[in-house]
Amino acid sequence: MDFNSGSFLRLDSPQSLGASSSGASFATSTGDILEVSCYGDGVFRIRAGPNTKPDYGLVSGHTKACTVAHEPDGRYTFSTGDTVFEIAGAPLRFRLLHRGKPVLTSISDEHFRGWTRLPTFGRVRQGG
Repeated sequence: MDFNSGSFLRLDSPQSLGASSSGASFATSTGDILEVSCYGDGVFRIRAGPNTKPDYGLVSGHTKACTVAHEPDGRYTFSTGDTVFEIAGAPLRFRLLHRGKPVLTSISDEHFRGWTRLPTFGRVRQGG
């Protein structure tokens, strides 16, 4: 089966819908909701789209308090213990840092025109 990147919609430009002591929700360019939740030191859950699938219990437990901040450059940061999760828009991307060093980042492979070849966050063009 061939992968067709044109069959996916990029989720971009997160607009905050509100934050709590354990995470935040964002509206994206496609109208989908993107949620970031903290579950403890270094444990974050990212969920995009409607909650229509069963929860398989991959992350069990209850959300925990973390520090949520909106930085002057537009990034949102979620800090807990020695770990920081960052999310930024245009294009929507993320970084996970432990003790100030990146351990996981979104794709950085860009087309010569400046956009990433694959969306960091996306969904199928047709359907839910």
